[in-house]
Parts: sequence; C-alpha cells; structure tokens
Amino acid sequence: MEVYLPQGLSRPSSLRGDCSFPATRPAALAPRSAAFSQAAACIAFGGICRRRVKCRTSRSAREDLAELEAQLRVAVEEEDYAEAARLRDLLQMESLDAEAAVLSANGEFYAAFREGSAERMAKIWLPSPRSCCVHPGRPPLHGFDKVADSWQRILSQGGGLDIECTQASVAMCGNVGRIVCYEKVEGRITLLAVNLFESTKNGWKMSFHSAAPVVP
Repeated sequence: MEVYLPQGLSRPSSLRGDCSFPATRPAALAPRSAAFSQAAACIAFGGICRRRVKCRTSRSAREDLAELEAQLRVAVEEEDYAEAARLRDLLQMESLDAEAAVLSANGEFYAAFREGSAERMAKIWLPSPRSCCVHPGRPPLHGFDKVADSWQRILSQGGGLDIECTQASVAMCGNVGRIVCYEKVEGRITLLAVNLFESTKNGWKMSFHSAAPVVP
C-alpha cells in the first residue's frame, strides 16, 4: 500500500503495512513553499491509499470524509502541523474503513449478478442521472432508469451468471471509491472492469460500471 502524504508530516507509528513515504525534513524546518506545494497536490484528499486486495464482504459504510478533509486543509494552510498530523492520522483510519465498505458494495454488485436478481442489482446503483453503465461492446447508458432497465433485460434472460471478481485494486478519494478488477465469466471469458462508488446517506452506491474484453 502506498500512502502519499504532505511534506513535513511524518509517518504515524500506528500505521502498519508496506508503506513508502518521500523523504522529508522535520515540520519545523520545512520551508513554507514546499509545504504548500505538497498541499496543493494532495492535502485536499488527505492522502490517497492504494492496495491490491481480494474481493470480500465487509460491514457497513462510513460517514463522509469531507469535513475531515476541510479541517486538514485549513491546518496545513495555517501551518499547524501538529493538528494536521492528528487529522491526517484520523483521516487515514477513516479511509481504511471506507475502503472496506467500498469492497463490500463491490461484492454485493457481483453477488446480485450471480443471483440474477434485477431488484437486488437496482438497489446497488445510485439513483441519479449521473449514473452510467457501459456493458461490453455497447454504448454507454446514462441515468439510473436506463441503467436499471438494462440490468432488468440482461438478468431476465437466463437468471444468474457464473461471474467472479479477481485481482481487485481499490483507490479512495474523498467520498468516491474506485475498483479496478478482472471479471471471469463462466470460468473462461476475462473482462476488465472499472467500478465507481459514491458515499450516500444510504451507504455506498455504484455510479459507474464498465466492462470490456482484455486484449491478449
């Protein structure tokens, strides 16, 4: 897992894993220009965590990260590095919880696919005009109604599908989670999928799905 942090903020002792950090000087000695250049690049997101994982099911979603991100941004702008470090550590822990929730939502998507339940599939999607789905070899469908109708037609043809999500990679950025994975269909066909999820008051909802064959 790689965690990108603003210059001048050190690695928290509680964070475990294969993490790499850019070499930095102590916060008190870090020049303002360096701190602000780093902040412009990544502080708005509180650091982006990326790691390869297996698809799995986890418990409930998390609250929005927007308030923590805003507080962290203000702390860096005011050069309050102690407060920024505290908020960064808290934000990282919240991000890990969000990552697990996104993986859970992704697992629910493929579970609905295997079950062949259009009703279950519709509940996964964000009920919004900005929802978009790109089925293999087909033009994009925009809007929840068109997306839900497409799944109704697909899943009503033959029930569930033997589909497996493998080699999933998850990335978090605020209230949006992205998963890139391979789909094995009937154990033979391999597709590359990109799934986006957005945090809502009703949990993480899928707002984008695209799947296409992988060219050897």
